[in-house]
Amino acid sequence: MGYGVSFLVRGFSYAEFKEVESAAQRIAREQAPMSEQAELDSMDDEDISPETEDAVKGRYAHALLLLILLKFGTGWRGVVLAPEGEGEVVDPDAEEIEAPFVKPRIEDFLEQFPGAALSLQQQLLTPYQAVSLEGKGSAPSQSTGIPAG
Repeated sequence: MGYGVSFLVRGFSYAEFKEVESAAQRIAREQAPMSEQAELDSMDDEDISPETEDAVKGRYAHALLLLILLKFGTGWRGVVLAPEGEGEVVDPDAEEIEAPFVKPRIEDFLEQFPGAALSLQQQLLTPYQAVSLEGKGSAPSQSTGIPAG
């Protein structure tokens, strides 16, 4: 990740990715402020304002990364506890206690180091998003066993 930090994440299948992706989409919509909720509920996706769409995409990206880390992450290295009340400190040479790999600490880290969050998203999600974009027009339909398309 840089900064002497590494995340340990176990492998996960494409089906598991799609499950988490669906949950992240739901969370992104549920966390919308009331003003956005009204717009999201009353309009078709094509008619939503660019500002609302960007806000939903940002919440979705954050939720997706956080869910993947919580579900498939097994730990991290290089993030240590700082003195009381100062949050986490990234210091690979520190002799201090490593920060626990729990939701509040992960969220703090991702907020404090947005470049690391972006790098994590790229490393973890790119292969799965590439498969999603590729699609398989000749793949059998799940309900009939007949090739789609």
